[in-house]
Parts: sequence; C-alpha cells; structure tokens
Amino acid sequence: MDNSLSLEIAGQLASYLAGATPFDPFQDWLVGTFWRVDESDDTLAADLAYHIFNRVAEYTGGYITEDQLKSVLRADLQEEFPALAAQLLVRPAS
Repeated sequence: MDNSLSLEIAGQLASYLAGATPFDPFQDWLVGTFWRVDESDDTLAADLAYHIFNRVAEYTGGYITEDQLKSVLRADLQEEFPALAAQLLVRPAS
C-alpha cells in the first residue's frame, strides 16, 4: 500500500506543530485533503486525518487553546501514530 498521503498529512502536521505553518492555512489544507483521503486506500492517512480533524474541532469549538491543541496533537502523534512520528522526528515539546 502506498502511504505517501499519510506521510504528507503527518508532514503538514509537523510543520504546523513546529510553527512553520499558521493554523488557518493548516486547517484549510486539512479540509481540502479530505477529498483525497476518501479516494485513497491509505487507511493510516484516513485515521490520521480524522484524528487531527477531531482535535481541530475541539480548538475551533473553544474547548481548548491553540497551545493545548498543539500539545495534544504532538502527544497523539507520538502515542497513536508512532511510526509516522519516528519518520518525522517529531519530539514532545519541552
């Protein structure tokens, strides 16, 4: 199975977590990516995208701050998607 889409999603997430991509462009990119996720057979990409989307909903709904969003996404990536995290060298915030 081609997992290039899951790597692309994880890479965009890493860029957002590192502060290289602001939230609004990241969210716009994520929403646009759902079409590709639905057409892909990359189940890891689907799992990751929907997981991120749910966390983003917590932030946009006012339940958590953006700092909390980044913290929880960083932890989620490490715990739920360790293989992707290892490929991206995403480390927990200090």
